[in-house]
Amino acid sequence: MIAVIAVGALFVSSEASKDGFSLNPFTQKYDITVENGIGGSASGGGRYSEGSTATLTATPSTGYSFVGWYENGQLYSSDPTLRITVDSPHTFTSTFQKKTFVVSVTQNYGSAGTVSGGGSILYEDTTTLNATVNKGYSFSGWYDGTTLLSTSPSYIYTVIKAVTITAAYSIIHDASFTADQSATYAPCTLTITSTYNVEVSYRSWILSDALSGKTLSSYGSYGNGNGTINYSVSSGEAVKITQTVTYSDGQQATSSYVKVVDQIISKHFSWRYQSNAWYSSITNLFGMINGSSASWDVPLSFANYYNAVTSTLPRSNGYSMISSYVTYNNPEIRSMAQGLMSYTSGWSSIDRLNFVLKFVQSIPYKYDIDSEGVEDYWKLPAETLWENNGDCEDHAFLFAALAKAMGYNVVLYYVYCYSSSGQYIDTSGKRFDAHLAAGVDVSGCSGFSTTINGVKYYYCEATATQSAGWLDYADVGYQPSGYVIQNTYLV
Repeated sequence: MIAVIAVGALFVSSEASKDGFSLNPFTQKYDITVENGIGGSASGGGRYSEGSTATLTATPSTGYSFVGWYENGQLYSSDPTLRITVDSPHTFTSTFQKKTFVVSVTQNYGSAGTVSGGGSILYEDTTTLNATVNKGYSFSGWYDGTTLLSTSPSYIYTVIKAVTITAAYSIIHDASFTADQSATYAPCTLTITSTYNVEVSYRSWILSDALSGKTLSSYGSYGNGNGTINYSVSSGEAVKITQTVTYSDGQQATSSYVKVVDQIISKHFSWRYQSNAWYSSITNLFGMINGSSASWDVPLSFANYYNAVTSTLPRSNGYSMISSYVTYNNPEIRSMAQGLMSYTSGWSSIDRLNFVLKFVQSIPYKYDIDSEGVEDYWKLPAETLWENNGDCEDHAFLFAALAKAMGYNVVLYYVYCYSSSGQYIDTSGKRFDAHLAAGVDVSGCSGFSTTINGVKYYYCEATATQSAGWLDYADVGYQPSGYVIQNTYLV
């Protein structure tokens, strides 16, 4: 049974004190009230006997720190563990505040760019991290240690701890370069400049002739130096430039590019196109009289020649695409065709084509094994003109290209040349050599022809050989003895 006695304003209870240590049933009791502030929790409130000890404990939440115990708006104590001797009622408020964390921002390559953001930031507040990127680098991401936070150069980070955030950049492993020439044509100077020039441990340049493979020059240097070199080109040349770069991270990159420096060279051609003058006399022969000889200085481009040499067309047995070798739309062929038309203005079509045919026949014959080092090599017309030699298919392609560019319809003939010394044997056991000739649609002509789709094409032996009787007989329409057409290809 509990007895309660009221004495004035004083209430006395006979129950034992809360802490169990009071032996006096009439001990005064006081309430210690604890209120929680934002950012933590507090404990220890309750009813205490007068003279007993109340222990109050404040525990901040993550990201907060304890400020103090406040009573009636006044700081009572800043100790998170508060011990008081109870002598009166109290109401305490535990007060907390957000911690301030230092966010440090750094980068893995000092010259890769600039970074900003961070500083002293309150818990759960944000800071915007920004990274700019310099040439030669790429931005990889923001990292907290090994943890990727974001790959965006601009990143809003919510602060929950003290941290060092690293802007991670990557080296662009790219050995590309530019090659600028001081003049349109040789002679000129090439200024070769690396596109990127950062984090280089070692760099090498090798310049070689793209056609022969011969080394022209080489350079090497440690560090970022030698990012620009100069090379003098005295004549038309295809310079293969190779840069190899070893970077500070141990990676390596190589880039190659062929820079074609053009040169216009005047190639001299002379030929006789009227057989009766050939026998006139020694004086006439070397004097080139009677209008029977022609002399022509043809401007040829090294770049055009190089493009022909590096064509992806097959260099033998390209019959399925044989018309592609007749490059009548090539700028040099079209220019030559215009010159030939102008020179033969007023001539009959047959005289004009005989003139062109004799020009092509005048280009020296040379076996592929001697000129190219292989048994068979199909040259494009630009190659035949520049090198001033070729075999049967090379002459046929050149003549067909010129005739086509002059407005004539042409075909190509695949021919068996029968002889006792022929390299091949046909199904009947006869020996022959393979040969290529041309055919042209021209009025006023006589001689051998074939008709295709109603059009008559006269045989044109574009190769000057003794067996073809070039001195007297190799006009349009002449087909040498023993030559048999096997296939005809429209151009």
